[in-house]
Amino acid sequence: MRAMDAVSPDDAESRYRLGWRLEHDEHDAAGAIDAYRAAAAVAPPPLAVEALFRAGFVAQNASRRAQAVAAYRDCIALAGRLDAPAAVAAHATYWLGYHLEADGRYLEAMDCYRRVAGERGLLGLEALYHGLLCLAAVGRLDEALAWSGGYGDLAREAQALGHDTRALVEAIERERAELAQVLQLEGAA
Repeated sequence: MRAMDAVSPDDAESRYRLGWRLEHDEHDAAGAIDAYRAAAAVAPPPLAVEALFRAGFVAQNASRRAQAVAAYRDCIALAGRLDAPAAVAAHATYWLGYHLEADGRYLEAMDCYRRVAGERGLLGLEALYHGLLCLAAVGRLDEALAWSGGYGDLAREAQALGHDTRALVEAIERERAELAQVLQLEGAA
């Protein structure tokens, strides 16, 4: 008998807690994903959004990209139907973009990063960096430089929130310098 069979079909919180236990205590990714998905199917919207995010995050950490992408898409769609979308949806949007970028779907990923760009803290800075990479990958070098121009303000804001941004800022500055050099060489040609 699977752990899911012991849970009342209408008890979303029990299913969510089961997912959490399977994820953290038993390290059973498949069971956790199933439990979180089952919780989302019967939960009130705020808990369903959280459960779908957790399903995506567990799938991502278990290298189950297709399941992660599907869960993040479902999370974002459900959050979009709520009066006040959950903050976790911004994280789901970022991670969806990350997976799309990894699959070479740069413009779709860029759409995700644009939706997350206004987020405070490290999430906004990460979205800026990955958006820079996506735009550069499709040859939109001027747009990539413009897109990433406000990185200093975002980095300072993230630092004020307690995040160490040094490595990320160095990566952004390196990418921007390379793009500027390519554009300069193209202009001279």
